[in-house]
Amino acid sequence: MGLSFFLWAMVCFDGKQFGLCGKTILSLRRNLLTELIPCLRQLGMSCREKRSENLLTVRLAGRENQFLLFGGRDESSAALIQGSTLAGVLLDEVALM
Repeated sequence: MGLSFFLWAMVCFDGKQFGLCGKTILSLRRNLLTELIPCLRQLGMSCREKRSENLLTVRLAGRENQFLLFGGRDESSAALIQGSTLAGVLLDEVALM
């Protein structure tokens, strides 16, 4: 599912922001990004992560999109994402949110 989300984002959009949400940012990196980033690179995408900003920038064929990492541990986490204009969001472990 994660691979499909990134392929859709990179083929259909350029210069947009997306959200990646997990129970915590640490679990999001562990469960999704550690497996996914090598696959994206094999497909020819360039991935650059700024851990201090919880930001992943991905480039493919002249297109560049940013993926913001969010933790959604409880109801108060909504404040972190509120007000952001996002082209799409991937919710990892949504049942736990």
